[in-house]
Amino acid sequence: MKIHPNIAALCCAFLLSLSGWAGPHAYAQDHPIELEEAVAAYMALAGALADDDVAAARAAGQEMQQALREIDSSEGSWLDLRDQMTGALESMVRDDADIEAVRRELQPLTTALESAAIAASYPGPLKRAFCPMAFDFEGAYWLQRDRTIANPYFGASMLRCGEIQAEHGHQDHQDHQDQQDHHNHHDHDHHAHDDHQHDDDPVDRMLGRETASQYVCPMHPQIVRDGPASCPICGMDLVPRRQDEGAAATVSIHPAIQQAMNLRTAGVERGRLEQPISALGTFQVDQSSLTLLTPRTEGWIGELEVTSVGESVRSGQRLFTLYSRELVNVQDEFLQALRAGDRNQVEATRMRLEVLGVQSAVIERIRERGSALTWVPWYAERSGYVAQLNIRPGSYVMPGLDLIELADASRVWLIAEVAGGQMQDLAAGQHAQAQVSSRPGQALHGRVELVYPELASTTRTARARIVFDNANGALRVGDWASVQIDGPAREDALYIPTEALIRTGTEERVVVQDDNQRFSVRLVHAGIESGEFTEILHGLEAGETVIVSGQFLIDSEASMRAGHNRMTSHAHH
Repeated sequence: MKIHPNIAALCCAFLLSLSGWAGPHAYAQDHPIELEEAVAAYMALAGALADDDVAAARAAGQEMQQALREIDSSEGSWLDLRDQMTGALESMVRDDADIEAVRRELQPLTTALESAAIAASYPGPLKRAFCPMAFDFEGAYWLQRDRTIANPYFGASMLRCGEIQAEHGHQDHQDHQDQQDHHNHHDHDHHAHDDHQHDDDPVDRMLGRETASQYVCPMHPQIVRDGPASCPICGMDLVPRRQDEGAAATVSIHPAIQQAMNLRTAGVERGRLEQPISALGTFQVDQSSLTLLTPRTEGWIGELEVTSVGESVRSGQRLFTLYSRELVNVQDEFLQALRAGDRNQVEATRMRLEVLGVQSAVIERIRERGSALTWVPWYAERSGYVAQLNIRPGSYVMPGLDLIELADASRVWLIAEVAGGQMQDLAAGQHAQAQVSSRPGQALHGRVELVYPELASTTRTARARIVFDNANGALRVGDWASVQIDGPAREDALYIPTEALIRTGTEERVVVQDDNQRFSVRLVHAGIESGEFTEILHGLEAGETVIVSGQFLIDSEASMRAGHNRMTSHAHH
């Protein structure tokens, strides 16, 4: 758990008061010079970091170590604070410590030193400064003697980033009074300057009528001034912002801030862009493999070998037997023609048996045995399973009644439903890849066999039929699958990473990097999506650079400025 540095300092001071120490004033009288030397070494260390001089910072750290060793006190609370400072200094003075490592240790060193100064009533002056952007916006403190910010955490890149938050020492009141007088004098001069330049109503000045250009803080856009100045929050120099009517709002961001925001960019490219068609589908029976057994004469079912829907059937398996008076009579005529040697009559009666549905193998059996079959058997002509079963033993059947429907499970259809603007890109012969939830990690490959000419009545989607082999029976009818169909490719498409696109529901835009520090928002028209890329139809040119991470912050700031521009334009009219 992280403890706020200010809270840590107060806790340390409170513990010192409970430890039985002789008291802050007694300590200040006994050890003012020794503590002064430690503070002076600290100031040299912080100053070296502000100058980005790691070697000088290490040398100052060694001097502070020596100054701490020379302080003669055995008080427990002081020893704890000294150990904290010594531990931080040991990491700072190492030969392999780079400037970022030294800066990281400055925070605990500052907390311990400030606690010691408060407890000892150090005469000062000491001023505690705070930078809100240090260490990825965690914020960090440091101590300095005067009010001019010299940031040791960023150095020259953002030297004036920070603000004074507390002061210690006997000069606190005088410094505060001087600061208040300075601000009053500054405000007086500022207002006098405004009054000299403009006699407008204050509301008009608020709306921006008084100037054609203003200055804004790159990090704190709410800070707007009429001329060059420094941000009162972070100390950064304000940058000019033109208020040209109708111009797109731009944002200027210092490179150090860009790094802290973790901005990432990508180029606008032109090239081949695949166009996959995404869809969901369900597995269905291969209807071309369905076998329907229907009687062509009336009769009664005898033995029934299959008993339920879904039961597996092998090729040549007997399914049921049927008694029919008509079948018995035609068999007798067939046998009489055989005995008489009347070939024409034999062929005629044989054809009648086939027309009545008697299978060829059964007719040969009748020929061989020389007698009619009272119960004529029916056999499965292919392997599969029972899809429908509408009879039971003893059932009376007549022509037109569907007795049994057999389905072949060795092939299945995947009916994919394609919605929206992808319909026109769907065509037979396209390669398709399917993922089934019941078989994670295994991709099925097939081709679109047919695109149905009609839309589904309920979903208004186009349907595509994809055929898959299912020899092992792993694919089950009724299961769902996600499908990617290879659509036609765009050979000369302009595209960007999809994550760079900002969609609001009514428009699409991107943030374009104009130069190293300037960014602008651009309206675009997006086309197809292909994996991690999106086609851009209008609004960008090849070779431009767009922001793919952090663009929402810039877009929000640009929207605020665009609103300000509209307010200004309205005020002018």
